[in-house]
Amino acid sequence: MANLWGIGVDTKTQGTVHSRSLKLPPNKPQQVSDYLVCISKLKNQETDLLQQLTEVRKENRQLKTLHYHTTVALQHYQEAQNSFPETITKHTNEVQALHALIHDTGACRNRNAAKLKATKDKLVETKDSLKNLKQVTQDHSLREREKLTCMLNEASAQLVEKDKRIQDMEKHIRLSQAWYNRQLASKQE
Repeated sequence: MANLWGIGVDTKTQGTVHSRSLKLPPNKPQQVSDYLVCISKLKNQETDLLQQLTEVRKENRQLKTLHYHTTVALQHYQEAQNSFPETITKHTNEVQALHALIHDTGACRNRNAAKLKATKDKLVETKDSLKNLKQVTQDHSLREREKLTCMLNEASAQLVEKDKRIQDMEKHIRLSQAWYNRQLASKQE
């Protein structure tokens, strides 16, 4: 009776165990080459994701700074309202626009923080997939290779989806920044 590792029970000696050489399917150079190409692609995608993560973090910091400066400006404005009642009616629209801008900036920051977390999670998943794929090039078990091939296909599909989401996020950020710049320019006039 042989098990998965090629160790069997010798029925002639009533239960004694002896080892036999491990029988594995022959390595196919094309499969190993395919795995190495996949590993290389995943490394490139990991690098791209890390760069995108850095960019999102930078933009998130900028949004936090903008939110802080806008909040400080609003506080100064509100202090000025108490000392200069005649300016209140003149700047009411500006205060409302600043409130809306603060709200939009905070909401954008929260969305970016959520996207940042999702990107980090995806990066961890990608690193795990990459680690598993590296192991399969050294593993001679056919079942493990098939399992990892399925995992690779799934990870590739997830990376494509994540790339689409990141592109959408970048587009939204550019549009938000353009809208904010227009609002800021119109307020400075």
